[in-house]
Amino acid sequence: MRYYAEFEVSDCHLLEDRNIEEVILSKYPIKDSRNIMFENVNLSNVAKDGKTYKLFDDGFIMADIELSDDFAIKFITGHAPAFQVFGEIPEDYDYVYRRLEENIDKSMKGNDKIFIVGDYNTEKLLELLPFINNNFKNYIEGVTYFEGTAIDYILAEKSIKCLSNKKIENKSDHLLCIASFEI
Repeated sequence: MRYYAEFEVSDCHLLEDRNIEEVILSKYPIKDSRNIMFENVNLSNVAKDGKTYKLFDDGFIMADIELSDDFAIKFITGHAPAFQVFGEIPEDYDYVYRRLEENIDKSMKGNDKIFIVGDYNTEKLLELLPFINNNFKNYIEGVTYFEGTAIDYILAEKSIKCLSNKKIENKSDHLLCIASFEI
């Protein structure tokens, strides 16, 4: 893809000296993008081998993608903190997720269509965020993660028509989630 927006959010927990990044790729120009961090509540635990693990920083990118001179979409992709890795319940940290909702609410003032995708590490994202639940629909249902949970989302405003969607097995611990829309 010719255009991209990227956001280096944290160290990688799988590969030493590597980073975890959020990326949006587009064949259309990205007019603007903003990187927004979720609050890090600084959880940690000590593994059996004595190594200390800490909750990584996580966040999301909000990009304005210009489809034509008078039409753009807002595309948001993100990764929320993995509270469950530290024995915590994501829903107990609903205030962390609200940063996503607050930024989406501000973005809905124009005529642009909005899409929200990502790994939000909770099966109850829509329950946590009533504004998003009232205005968006999730087009990926069922298990998306190897542990048997549905923590990945492709959300679009309810007025946008979804043409197709699917999940594909791959080498990742998450299924590849794909959807096509008519706007």
